[in-house]
Amino acid sequence: MKKYYQLNRHILKYAAIIYLVAFSVISAACVFVILYFYSLDSFMVASIGVASAILLTGYILLQLLVTGNYEFQRRMRIYSIPALSAYFKNNGFAFINAAGNSKFDLLEPIMSGRINTFLVEVIPDEENQLFLLFQFKIAVKKMTKEEFSALFHLLKQQRATFTPTKIILKIEIGKLKTESELSIKLDAFIHLLLNEGFRPLA
Repeated sequence: MKKYYQLNRHILKYAAIIYLVAFSVISAACVFVILYFYSLDSFMVASIGVASAILLTGYILLQLLVTGNYEFQRRMRIYSIPALSAYFKNNGFAFINAAGNSKFDLLEPIMSGRINTFLVEVIPDEENQLFLLFQFKIAVKKMTKEEFSALFHLLKQQRATFTPTKIILKIEIGKLKTESELSIKLDAFIHLLLNEGFRPLA
């Protein structure tokens, strides 16, 4: 948890500033209401307004921290699976931030590296937490309708899908027993891509 907060301290700083600014503005508005109307009703309305603002802003910040930390820790646990960790280390994979260089997004660590010149990004499957997604970046390839259909069925047999710029291979996390098994599977998939005429994204 400490590492998560350290990596996202810039976001936490902005969140704290937003919280303080929102609190100050709403508090000032409530004081104005009290002074202008000067009644018990206005005091109660102002008090409720301040309390609501504090609760709402606090809830948003809490969700930001708790949800972000949970996803961060989940990814770290998956990337630390022995077979995966060894493969990443021995093949030059490294962490990158999926959010890019934005100062206003939480850190989204993903593993990125190259397999036989293909740029590959590895992320947990958000729809099914039992799987990992290996995203192979590919150059755009023109296909006929018949070629598209044949490729769709071929990739489906491999638990893979594709878009114009990437092919996504799903691998079940529970079946990642050894680095060599993972390496053999990925090398075989790369061989399939090359046989189908796909080339790495330049």
